[in-house]
Amino acid sequence: IANASSYTWTLPNGATGTSNTDSISVTYSNAAVSGNITVIGNNSCGSGNSSTLGVTVNPFPANAGTIVGQTRVCQGDTETYTVPTIANATSYNWTLPSGAIGTSNTNSITVNYTTSGVSGNITVTGSNACGNGATSTLAVTIDTLPATPIISQNGFTLTSNAPIGNQWYDQNGLINGAINQNYTVTTNGNYYAIVTLLGCSSDTSNVINVISTGIETKAKDISFTIFPNPFSNRLIIEIEGNEEIVNLEIMNTSGQLVYKSNMTNRKEIETSNLAKGIYFIKVENARLFEIKKMIRR
Repeated sequence: IANASSYTWTLPNGATGTSNTDSISVTYSNAAVSGNITVIGNNSCGSGNSSTLGVTVNPFPANAGTIVGQTRVCQGDTETYTVPTIANATSYNWTLPSGAIGTSNTNSITVNYTTSGVSGNITVTGSNACGNGATSTLAVTIDTLPATPIISQNGFTLTSNAPIGNQWYDQNGLINGAINQNYTVTTNGNYYAIVTLLGCSSDTSNVINVISTGIETKAKDISFTIFPNPFSNRLIIEIEGNEEIVNLEIMNTSGQLVYKSNMTNRKEIETSNLAKGIYFIKVENARLFEIKKMIRR
């Protein structure tokens, strides 16, 4: 400023900086608000006219609130977590425990806990062009799945190698009250066991076919595949090379039948009406009896 020997600066509220020259460095605190920067030239005769610059101060995202969701899960589970909308956030940054899978740029995320998932923290922060807000953290315990049981025979008594947590099934589904390590068969059929510990269920055991002359394992001579796993709105079942009618059933972990049909070599099922969780898919005919565990996410 011509004839000025000093400069007087004024700043918006929450902004700090001092200078007696034609340049000033301004720091905008987290409490700073939009306003005007002004400057006036001074000398011994007085002050000149001011110059004004309007400055818009964009706020940091607010602190993230409490994350809501399950804090104890099983490997293989799929769960959804949410955090209240974070003021001033244009995106959200989520981190997950090791082995957990999920991506989101919003205040909600669906997490798939794989069979390699381990306990850890879910965190989220709000983000915008100015940076990140404070982090919110939720600790999650991931319980490992029980080992797949192996069942064996002794006459008509079936025994699981798992000492506790057993539930016995036959070709009709869950056998009420059959929760001990041993189960004595009273009728012919196909039998298997599932172990549940801390609310987490194992894969199905081997299947033993009980017939009037004894117990034997039913041989499998056709290939049975299901995909994808986990599934969401569609499930595909294929039995390679099969041209015979096969009975198909889907059961939940309580043994309730949620779907029944038949097929030959390929079946595509709409599953959007099924709740998220674990299901057991059973296929059966004269040559095949097999159960597979699937996860609906």
